[in-house]
Amino acid sequence: MTPRITTLLVTLTCIAGCGGDHAAELDHLVNTVWMEDFPHEDAVAFLESGGTHYDTKYGDFEDVDREYVVPLLKQINDVTGVPALAFIDEDLNWAWALIVRVSDEGAARSRVQSLIADAEAEYPGVIEAEWGRTTLRISFVDESEHQSQDEPVE
Repeated sequence: MTPRITTLLVTLTCIAGCGGDHAAELDHLVNTVWMEDFPHEDAVAFLESGGTHYDTKYGDFEDVDREYVVPLLKQINDVTGVPALAFIDEDLNWAWALIVRVSDEGAARSRVQSLIADAEAEYPGVIEAEWGRTTLRISFVDESEHQSQDEPVE
């Protein structure tokens, strides 16, 4: 694992466990750290050009990016008018985060929540959505990977 990814994971762990205003903390992290320090580009373009988000070496499914991720990101773009961003590990050609800008105005957020719920009903794993006030981090994971994250550490 690269030092950048390790730093990112430690930061996310702190945010998840440090209390406070999680939504504001996610927005701040994305806006002031990720946008400045990590390579990123349009998520749909990245995935359609051969990049990946769903990690097949840790999951049980093939073609997740093509069948589930890209269509959902396109639907969300239609609602928000803002393309999703992929934050990329360039050595692996892998998007370690997918970020969507969503206003915390009710209509757009509610529609995006519905799109995610509909997509998750079809998806064979779990779609994780972490909401900031104006930021949505979305991940497509295998059910077993999701369960292992929920289990208490002893």
